[in-house]
Amino acid sequence: MKFKHTRPKNANQSEVMLVKEKLIELPKLLMNDNEAIKRLEQRFVDYKVELTDNFYSPINTFKIFLSQVCSADQSCQNAVAQAIAESYAVKGRKVSQDTGNYCRARQQLPEELIHNLMRETGVLQHQKSDVNWLWHNRPVKIIDGTTVSMPDTEANQKEYPQPSTQKEGIGFPQARLCALMSLSTGSILDASVSATKGKGSGEMSLFRQILHSLKRGDVLLGDRYYASFFLMIFLKDHGVDCLFRLPKSGRHKDLKKNADGMIKWKNPGKPEFMSEKEFAKYPKCYYFREVKVGKLLLITTMNDEQYTPKSLSNLYKRRYEIELNLRSIKTIMQMDILRCKTPLMVRKEIWAHLLAYNLIRGLISEAGKRYNKSPQRISFKASLQIFMSFKASHYLHNNWGEGYELLLSLIAGKLVLFRPKRLEPRAIKRRPRTSNLLMFPRDIARMKAKQALRKAA
Repeated sequence: MKFKHTRPKNANQSEVMLVKEKLIELPKLLMNDNEAIKRLEQRFVDYKVELTDNFYSPINTFKIFLSQVCSADQSCQNAVAQAIAESYAVKGRKVSQDTGNYCRARQQLPEELIHNLMRETGVLQHQKSDVNWLWHNRPVKIIDGTTVSMPDTEANQKEYPQPSTQKEGIGFPQARLCALMSLSTGSILDASVSATKGKGSGEMSLFRQILHSLKRGDVLLGDRYYASFFLMIFLKDHGVDCLFRLPKSGRHKDLKKNADGMIKWKNPGKPEFMSEKEFAKYPKCYYFREVKVGKLLLITTMNDEQYTPKSLSNLYKRRYEIELNLRSIKTIMQMDILRCKTPLMVRKEIWAHLLAYNLIRGLISEAGKRYNKSPQRISFKASLQIFMSFKASHYLHNNWGEGYELLLSLIAGKLVLFRPKRLEPRAIKRRPRTSNLLMFPRDIARMKAKQALRKAA
Protein backbone atom coordinates (compact mmCIF):
# COMPACT_ATOMS: atom_id res chain seq x y z
CA MET A 1 0.00 0.00 0.00
CA LYS A 2 1.10 3.58 -0.62
CA PHE A 3 -0.04 7.06 0.31
CA LYS A 4 -2.83 7.94 -2.12
CA HIS A 5 -6.16 9.68 -2.29
CA THR A 6 -8.94 7.11 -2.59
CA ARG A 7 -12.66 7.60 -3.08
CA PRO A 8 -15.14 6.30 -0.52
CA LYS A 9 -17.18 3.22 -1.40
CA ASN A 10 -20.33 3.82 -3.46
CA ALA A 11 -19.45 7.48 -4.04
CA ASN A 12 -20.69 7.85 -7.61
CA GLN A 13 -20.73 11.66 -7.66
CA SER A 14 -18.24 14.28 -6.65
CA GLU A 15 -18.22 15.03 -2.94
CA VAL A 16 -19.36 18.64 -3.39
CA MET A 17 -22.29 17.74 -5.67
CA LEU A 18 -23.31 14.93 -3.33
CA VAL A 19 -23.38 17.31 -0.40
CA LYS A 20 -25.19 20.15 -2.16
CA GLU A 21 -27.86 18.14 -3.94
CA LYS A 22 -28.72 15.23 -1.66
CA LEU A 23 -27.99 16.24 1.91
CA ILE A 24 -30.78 15.44 4.33
CA GLU A 25 -31.50 18.11 6.96
CA LEU A 26 -31.38 15.74 9.90
CA PRO A 27 -33.08 17.94 12.53
CA LYS A 28 -36.02 18.35 10.16
CA LEU A 29 -36.00 14.62 9.43
CA LEU A 30 -36.36 13.74 13.12
CA MET A 31 -39.23 16.23 13.30
CA ASN A 32 -41.00 14.43 10.39
CA ASP A 33 -40.50 17.20 7.83
CA ASN A 34 -41.95 15.96 4.50
CA GLU A 35 -39.19 17.42 2.31
CA ALA A 36 -36.42 15.89 4.45
CA ILE A 37 -38.21 12.52 4.38
CA LYS A 38 -38.49 12.62 0.58
CA ARG A 39 -34.76 13.33 0.25
CA LEU A 40 -33.91 10.41 2.51
CA GLU A 41 -36.27 8.16 0.56
CA GLN A 42 -34.35 9.00 -2.60
CA ARG A 43 -31.09 8.07 -0.90
CA PHE A 44 -32.53 4.68 0.05
CA VAL A 45 -33.67 4.19 -3.54
CA ASP A 46 -30.11 4.97 -4.71
CA TYR A 47 -28.91 2.14 -2.46
CA LYS A 48 -31.62 -0.17 -3.86
CA VAL A 49 -33.49 -0.42 -0.57
CA GLU A 50 -37.17 -1.28 -0.92
CA LEU A 51 -39.40 1.33 0.70
CA THR A 52 -42.35 0.04 2.73
CA ASP A 53 -45.29 1.62 4.57
CA ASN A 54 -45.13 -0.40 7.79
CA PHE A 55 -44.03 1.02 11.13
CA TYR A 56 -40.46 -0.25 10.77
CA SER A 57 -39.95 1.10 7.27
CA PRO A 58 -36.35 2.02 6.32
CA ILE A 59 -37.12 5.71 6.93
CA ASN A 60 -38.69 5.23 10.36
CA THR A 61 -36.07 2.67 11.40
CA PHE A 62 -33.33 5.13 10.46
CA LYS A 63 -34.99 7.85 12.54
CA ILE A 64 -35.38 5.54 15.53
CA PHE A 65 -31.72 4.50 15.22
CA LEU A 66 -30.54 8.13 15.30
CA SER A 67 -32.78 8.92 18.27
CA GLN A 68 -31.46 5.84 20.04
CA VAL A 69 -27.80 6.89 19.87
CA CYS A 70 -28.76 10.39 21.09
CA SER A 71 -30.70 9.13 24.10
CA ALA A 72 -29.39 8.77 27.64
CA ASP A 73 -30.86 5.24 27.69
CA GLN A 74 -29.67 3.60 24.48
CA SER A 75 -31.39 0.24 24.91
CA CYS A 76 -33.56 -1.06 22.07
CA GLN A 77 -36.47 -1.29 24.51
CA ASN A 78 -36.27 2.42 25.24
CA ALA A 79 -35.83 3.29 21.54
CA VAL A 80 -38.97 1.34 20.60
CA ALA A 81 -40.93 2.80 23.54
CA GLN A 82 -40.04 6.35 22.46
CA ALA A 83 -40.98 5.60 18.86
CA ILE A 84 -44.34 4.16 19.92
CA ALA A 85 -45.07 7.18 22.14
CA GLU A 86 -44.22 9.59 19.31
CA SER A 87 -46.30 7.65 16.80
CA TYR A 88 -49.32 7.67 19.09
CA ALA A 89 -48.90 11.37 19.96
CA VAL A 90 -48.58 12.48 16.32
CA LYS A 91 -50.71 9.95 14.41
CA GLY A 92 -52.68 8.10 17.09
CA ARG A 93 -51.14 4.81 15.94
CA LYS A 94 -50.58 1.88 18.33
CA VAL A 95 -47.68 -0.53 17.76
CA SER A 96 -46.38 -3.68 19.45
CA GLN A 97 -43.61 -3.23 22.04
CA ASP A 98 -41.63 -6.20 20.69
CA THR A 99 -38.07 -5.05 19.93
CA GLY A 100 -37.32 -7.94 17.56
CA ASN A 101 -38.96 -6.25 14.57
CA TYR A 102 -36.93 -3.10 15.12
CA CYS A 103 -33.65 -5.01 15.48
CA ARG A 104 -34.29 -6.95 12.27
CA ALA A 105 -35.25 -3.78 10.41
CA ARG A 106 -32.09 -2.03 11.64
CA GLN A 107 -29.99 -4.83 10.17
CA GLN A 108 -31.34 -3.94 6.71
CA LEU A 109 -30.04 -0.35 6.81
CA PRO A 110 -27.08 0.02 4.39
CA GLU A 111 -23.83 0.63 6.27
CA GLU A 112 -22.41 2.72 3.40
CA LEU A 113 -25.42 5.04 3.47
CA ILE A 114 -25.02 5.86 7.17
CA HIS A 115 -21.25 6.30 6.71
CA ASN A 116 -21.68 8.58 3.69
CA LEU A 117 -24.34 10.68 5.42
CA MET A 118 -21.95 11.17 8.33
CA ARG A 119 -19.24 12.37 5.93
CA GLU A 120 -21.60 14.63 3.99
CA THR A 121 -23.00 16.41 7.04
CA GLY A 122 -19.49 17.02 8.39
CA VAL A 123 -18.18 18.29 5.05
CA LEU A 124 -21.13 20.65 4.52
CA GLN A 125 -20.75 22.17 7.98
CA HIS A 126 -17.01 22.59 7.34
CA GLN A 127 -17.65 24.27 3.98
CA LYS A 128 -20.16 26.67 5.55
CA SER A 129 -17.77 27.75 8.32
CA ASP A 130 -17.79 31.41 9.20
CA VAL A 131 -14.67 33.16 7.87
CA ASN A 132 -13.85 34.30 11.40
CA TRP A 133 -13.49 30.66 12.45
CA LEU A 134 -10.62 30.03 10.03
CA TRP A 135 -6.91 30.29 10.83
CA HIS A 136 -5.12 32.79 8.56
CA ASN A 137 -8.08 32.30 6.19
CA ARG A 138 -7.21 28.61 5.92
CA PRO A 139 -9.33 25.61 6.98
CA VAL A 140 -7.74 23.48 9.68
CA LYS A 141 -8.40 19.77 10.20
CA ILE A 142 -7.28 17.57 13.11
CA ILE A 143 -6.50 13.86 13.06
CA ASP A 144 -6.54 11.53 16.07
CA GLY A 145 -7.45 8.00 17.09
CA THR A 146 -9.31 6.26 19.89
CA THR A 147 -10.71 2.84 20.79
CA VAL A 148 -14.14 1.44 21.60
CA SER A 149 -15.25 -1.87 23.12
CA MET A 150 -18.24 -4.06 22.33
CA PRO A 151 -20.11 -7.17 23.58
CA ASP A 152 -18.09 -10.35 23.92
CA THR A 153 -19.55 -12.44 21.08
CA GLU A 154 -17.81 -14.93 18.82
CA ALA A 155 -18.37 -12.79 15.72
CA ASN A 156 -17.04 -9.63 17.37
CA GLN A 157 -14.01 -11.47 18.78
CA LYS A 158 -13.16 -12.83 15.33
CA GLU A 159 -13.13 -9.44 13.58
CA TYR A 160 -12.14 -7.19 16.51
CA PRO A 161 -10.07 -9.38 18.88
CA GLN A 162 -9.66 -8.37 22.49
CA PRO A 163 -6.27 -6.97 23.61
CA SER A 164 -3.63 -9.57 24.35
CA THR A 165 -3.36 -8.20 27.91
CA GLN A 166 -6.85 -9.60 28.68
CA LYS A 167 -7.38 -13.27 29.46
CA GLU A 168 -9.54 -15.36 27.16
CA GLY A 169 -13.15 -15.47 28.30
CA ILE A 170 -13.02 -12.38 30.53
CA GLY A 171 -12.08 -9.70 27.98
CA PHE A 172 -14.03 -7.68 25.44
CA PRO A 173 -13.48 -7.15 21.70
CA GLN A 174 -11.95 -3.79 20.87
CA ALA A 175 -11.93 -1.65 17.72
CA ARG A 176 -9.73 1.28 16.77
CA LEU A 177 -11.25 4.44 15.30
CA CYS A 178 -9.33 7.13 13.42
CA ALA A 179 -11.25 10.39 12.93
CA LEU A 180 -10.64 13.59 10.97
CA MET A 181 -12.28 16.66 12.56
CA SER A 182 -12.90 20.22 11.42
CA LEU A 183 -11.32 22.68 13.83
CA SER A 184 -13.76 25.47 12.94
CA THR A 185 -16.99 23.53 13.54
CA GLY A 186 -15.91 20.46 15.52
CA SER A 187 -17.73 18.16 13.08
CA ILE A 188 -16.32 14.78 12.04
CA LEU A 189 -15.34 14.89 8.35
CA ASP A 190 -14.43 11.24 7.95
CA ALA A 191 -13.43 8.19 9.98
CA SER A 192 -12.20 4.64 9.56
CA VAL A 193 -12.42 1.56 11.79
CA SER A 194 -10.29 -1.56 12.24
CA ALA A 195 -9.17 -4.08 14.84
CA THR A 196 -6.61 -2.97 17.40
CA LYS A 197 -4.05 -5.60 16.42
CA GLY A 198 -2.88 -7.25 13.24
CA LYS A 199 -1.78 -5.92 9.86
CA GLY A 200 -3.35 -2.61 8.86
CA SER A 201 -4.71 -1.90 12.35
CA GLY A 202 -2.48 1.05 13.26
CA GLU A 203 -3.62 4.68 13.29
CA MET A 204 -1.41 5.50 10.32
CA SER A 205 -2.97 2.70 8.25
CA LEU A 206 -6.44 3.96 9.14
CA PHE A 207 -5.43 7.54 8.32
CA ARG A 208 -4.30 6.49 4.85
CA GLN A 209 -7.86 5.26 4.23
CA ILE A 210 -9.29 8.78 4.73
CA LEU A 211 -6.58 10.86 3.05
CA HIS A 212 -9.10 11.75 0.33
CA SER A 213 -10.83 14.05 2.86
CA LEU A 214 -7.84 16.42 2.87
CA LYS A 215 -8.02 19.14 0.21
CA ARG A 216 -5.47 21.50 -1.28
CA GLY A 217 -5.02 24.51 1.03
CA ASP A 218 -5.88 22.62 4.23
CA VAL A 219 -3.77 22.65 7.38
CA LEU A 220 -3.52 19.35 9.26
CA LEU A 221 -2.92 19.14 13.02
CA GLY A 222 -1.78 15.96 14.76
CA ASP A 223 0.24 14.70 17.68
CA ARG A 224 3.84 13.47 17.39
CA TYR A 225 2.66 10.06 16.14
CA TYR A 226 1.90 11.60 12.72
CA ALA A 227 5.24 13.40 12.33
CA SER A 228 6.39 11.02 9.59
CA PHE A 229 9.02 11.84 6.96
CA PHE A 230 6.94 10.31 4.16
CA LEU A 231 3.56 11.64 5.30
CA MET A 232 4.72 15.25 5.63
CA ILE A 233 6.32 15.21 2.17
CA PHE A 234 3.25 13.55 0.67
CA LEU A 235 0.93 16.16 2.18
CA LYS A 236 3.15 19.05 1.03
CA ASP A 237 3.21 17.68 -2.52
CA HIS A 238 -0.61 17.65 -2.49
CA GLY A 239 -0.92 21.23 -1.22
CA VAL A 240 -1.70 20.33 2.40
CA ASP A 241 0.43 21.88 5.16
CA CYS A 242 0.84 20.13 8.49
CA LEU A 243 1.77 20.98 12.06
CA PHE A 244 2.82 18.20 14.41
CA ARG A 245 4.62 17.91 17.69
CA LEU A 246 8.25 16.99 17.18
CA PRO A 247 8.97 13.34 18.04
CA LYS A 248 11.60 12.69 20.67
CA SER A 249 13.86 11.03 18.10
CA GLY A 250 14.04 14.24 16.07
CA ARG A 251 14.85 16.69 18.88
CA HIS A 252 18.02 18.78 19.09
CA LYS A 253 19.54 19.10 22.53
CA ASP A 254 21.11 22.51 21.77
CA LEU A 255 17.84 24.30 21.03
CA LYS A 256 17.24 27.52 22.91
CA LYS A 257 14.04 28.17 24.87
CA ASN A 258 12.50 29.95 21.86
CA ALA A 259 13.88 28.87 18.48
CA ASP A 260 12.74 28.91 14.86
CA GLY A 261 14.70 27.36 12.02
CA MET A 262 15.04 24.61 9.45
CA ILE A 263 15.88 21.04 10.41
CA LYS A 264 17.27 18.36 8.13
CA TRP A 265 15.52 15.01 8.22
CA LYS A 266 17.09 12.01 6.52
CA ASN A 267 15.06 9.42 4.67
CA PRO A 268 14.59 6.59 7.23
CA GLY A 269 14.30 3.86 4.60
CA LYS A 270 11.41 2.14 2.83
CA PRO A 271 8.44 1.30 5.07
CA GLU A 272 6.69 -2.04 4.66
CA PHE A 273 3.50 -0.65 3.14
CA MET A 274 5.31 1.26 0.36
CA SER A 275 6.36 -0.17 -3.01
CA GLU A 276 9.86 0.29 -4.42
CA LYS A 277 8.47 2.48 -7.21
CA GLU A 278 6.73 4.79 -4.75
CA PHE A 279 9.73 4.89 -2.42
CA ALA A 280 12.00 6.01 -5.27
CA LYS A 281 10.00 9.26 -5.56
CA TYR A 282 11.09 10.47 -2.11
CA PRO A 283 14.36 12.42 -1.59
CA LYS A 284 17.25 11.21 0.56
CA CYS A 285 16.69 14.14 2.92
CA TYR A 286 14.24 17.00 3.41
CA TYR A 287 14.23 20.30 5.33
CA PHE A 288 11.30 20.98 7.64
CA ARG A 289 10.68 23.98 9.86
CA GLU A 290 11.29 23.40 13.56
CA VAL A 291 9.71 25.74 16.11
CA LYS A 292 10.24 25.84 19.85
CA VAL A 293 8.04 27.98 22.10
CA GLY A 294 8.79 27.40 25.76
CA LYS A 295 8.84 23.62 26.21
CA LEU A 296 6.69 22.96 23.13
CA LEU A 297 8.65 21.63 20.13
CA LEU A 298 6.83 21.62 16.80
CA ILE A 299 7.62 20.59 13.24
CA THR A 300 5.77 22.00 10.24
CA THR A 301 5.83 22.49 6.47
CA MET A 302 4.62 26.11 6.80
CA ASN A 303 7.69 28.28 6.15
CA ASP A 304 6.07 31.67 5.44
CA GLU A 305 6.86 34.55 7.80
CA GLN A 306 3.16 35.20 8.46
CA TYR A 307 3.10 31.94 10.45
CA THR A 308 4.97 33.16 13.51
CA PRO A 309 6.14 30.75 16.24
CA LYS A 310 3.53 32.18 18.61
CA SER A 311 0.77 31.71 16.02
CA LEU A 312 1.85 28.13 15.35
CA SER A 313 2.06 27.41 19.07
CA ASN A 314 -1.44 28.78 19.71
CA LEU A 315 -2.79 26.73 16.82
CA TYR A 316 -1.21 23.51 18.03
CA LYS A 317 -2.66 23.98 21.50
CA ARG A 318 -6.10 23.69 19.89
CA ARG A 319 -5.26 20.17 18.75
CA TYR A 320 -6.58 19.00 22.10
CA GLU A 321 -10.08 19.93 20.96
CA ILE A 322 -10.41 16.69 18.99
CA GLU A 323 -9.67 14.71 22.15
CA LEU A 324 -12.37 16.65 24.01
CA ASN A 325 -14.85 16.05 21.19
CA LEU A 326 -14.03 12.35 20.95
CA ARG A 327 -14.51 12.19 24.71
CA SER A 328 -17.94 13.80 24.28
CA ILE A 329 -18.90 11.14 21.74
CA LYS A 330 -17.64 8.31 23.94
CA THR A 331 -18.98 9.52 27.31
CA ILE A 332 -21.93 11.83 26.67
CA MET A 333 -23.20 9.81 23.69
CA GLN A 334 -21.98 6.54 25.25
CA MET A 335 -20.06 5.22 22.24
CA ASP A 336 -17.30 4.01 24.56
CA ILE A 337 -19.10 0.68 25.08
CA LEU A 338 -21.15 -0.38 22.05
CA ARG A 339 -24.19 -2.66 22.24
CA CYS A 340 -24.38 -4.56 18.96
CA LYS A 341 -23.35 -8.21 18.74
CA THR A 342 -22.09 -8.48 15.15
CA PRO A 343 -19.24 -6.57 13.43
CA LEU A 344 -21.56 -5.14 10.76
CA MET A 345 -23.97 -3.73 13.33
CA VAL A 346 -21.04 -2.48 15.43
CA ARG A 347 -19.84 -0.39 12.49
CA LYS A 348 -23.37 0.87 11.83
CA GLU A 349 -23.62 1.87 15.47
CA ILE A 350 -20.32 3.79 15.21
CA TRP A 351 -21.41 5.64 12.03
CA ALA A 352 -24.81 6.41 13.59
CA HIS A 353 -23.12 7.91 16.67
CA LEU A 354 -20.85 10.07 14.51
CA LEU A 355 -23.79 11.10 12.29
CA ALA A 356 -25.87 12.09 15.31
CA TYR A 357 -22.85 13.95 16.70
CA ASN A 358 -22.58 15.91 13.44
CA LEU A 359 -26.31 16.62 13.66
CA ILE A 360 -25.80 18.38 17.00
CA ARG A 361 -22.63 20.07 15.75
CA GLY A 362 -24.64 21.45 12.83
CA LEU A 363 -27.11 23.04 15.23
CA ILE A 364 -24.23 24.46 17.28
CA SER A 365 -22.61 25.95 14.16
CA GLU A 366 -25.89 27.49 13.03
CA ALA A 367 -26.48 28.95 16.50
CA GLY A 368 -22.92 30.29 16.55
CA LYS A 369 -23.40 32.10 13.25
CA ARG A 370 -26.71 33.68 14.20
CA TYR A 371 -25.60 34.83 17.64
CA ASN A 372 -21.91 35.51 16.90
CA LYS A 373 -20.56 32.73 19.14
CA SER A 374 -17.65 30.39 18.55
CA PRO A 375 -18.89 26.77 18.13
CA GLN A 376 -16.15 25.56 20.46
CA ARG A 377 -17.48 27.80 23.25
CA ILE A 378 -21.00 26.30 23.05
CA SER A 379 -21.64 23.30 25.30
CA PHE A 380 -22.15 20.09 23.34
CA LYS A 381 -23.85 18.27 26.21
CA ALA A 382 -26.30 21.11 26.83
CA SER A 383 -27.03 21.35 23.08
CA LEU A 384 -27.81 17.62 22.93
CA GLN A 385 -30.09 17.89 25.96
CA ILE A 386 -31.95 20.88 24.50
CA PHE A 387 -32.46 19.18 21.14
CA MET A 388 -33.72 15.93 22.68
CA SER A 389 -36.10 17.91 24.94
CA PHE A 390 -37.55 19.70 21.91
CA LYS A 391 -37.89 16.39 20.09
CA ALA A 392 -39.69 14.75 23.00
CA SER A 393 -42.12 17.67 23.36
CA HIS A 394 -43.17 17.48 19.66
CA TYR A 395 -43.23 21.30 19.67
CA LEU A 396 -41.24 21.57 16.44
CA HIS A 397 -43.62 19.30 14.51
CA ASN A 398 -46.16 22.09 14.03
CA ASN A 399 -44.06 25.18 14.86
CA TRP A 400 -40.86 24.66 12.89
CA GLY A 401 -39.98 28.29 12.08
CA GLU A 402 -40.61 29.80 15.52
CA GLY A 403 -39.49 26.66 17.34
CA TYR A 404 -36.24 26.38 15.41
CA GLU A 405 -35.31 29.97 16.28
CA LEU A 406 -36.03 29.27 19.95
CA LEU A 407 -33.95 26.08 19.76
CA LEU A 408 -30.94 27.94 18.33
CA SER A 409 -31.21 30.77 20.85
CA LEU A 410 -31.22 28.31 23.75
CA ILE A 411 -28.22 26.45 22.32
CA ALA A 412 -26.28 29.69 21.78
CA GLY A 413 -26.91 30.66 25.40
CA LYS A 414 -25.15 27.58 26.82
CA LEU A 415 -21.50 28.63 26.78
CA VAL A 416 -18.57 26.77 28.28
CA LEU A 417 -16.53 28.98 30.61
CA PHE A 418 -13.32 30.31 29.06
CA ARG A 419 -10.58 29.16 31.40
CA PRO A 420 -7.18 29.36 29.71
CA LYS A 421 -4.30 27.47 31.33
CA ARG A 422 -6.77 25.66 33.57
CA LEU A 423 -5.09 22.84 35.47
CA GLU A 424 -6.96 20.10 37.31
CA PRO A 425 -5.71 16.86 38.90
CA ARG A 426 -6.62 13.77 36.89
CA ALA A 427 -8.45 12.22 39.82
CA ILE A 428 -11.99 11.97 41.19
CA LYS A 429 -13.22 12.74 44.68
CA ARG A 430 -16.19 10.34 44.89
CA ARG A 431 -15.13 6.75 45.52
CA PRO A 432 -16.74 4.17 43.22
CA ARG A 433 -18.46 1.16 44.65
CA THR A 434 -16.10 -1.78 44.74
CA SER A 435 -17.13 -5.04 43.12
CA ASN A 436 -15.40 -8.37 42.74
CA LEU A 437 -13.72 -8.81 39.38
CA LEU A 438 -14.65 -11.76 37.16
CA MET A 439 -11.44 -13.79 36.89
CA PHE A 440 -12.91 -16.72 34.92
CA PRO A 441 -15.36 -17.01 32.01
CA ARG A 442 -18.89 -16.53 33.29
CA ASP A 443 -20.00 -20.16 32.79
CA ILE A 444 -17.04 -21.42 34.84
CA ALA A 445 -17.65 -18.79 37.55
CA ARG A 446 -21.32 -19.80 37.69
CA MET A 447 -20.34 -23.48 38.06
CA LYS A 448 -17.92 -22.63 40.90
CA ALA A 449 -20.67 -20.65 42.67
CA LYS A 450 -23.04 -23.65 42.45
CA GLN A 451 -20.34 -25.98 43.80
CA ALA A 452 -19.73 -23.62 46.74
CA LEU A 453 -23.48 -23.60 47.53
CA ARG A 454 -23.66 -27.38 47.48
CA LYS A 455 -20.67 -27.66 49.84
CA ALA A 456 -22.22 -25.11 52.19
CA ALA A 457 -25.48 -27.12 52.26
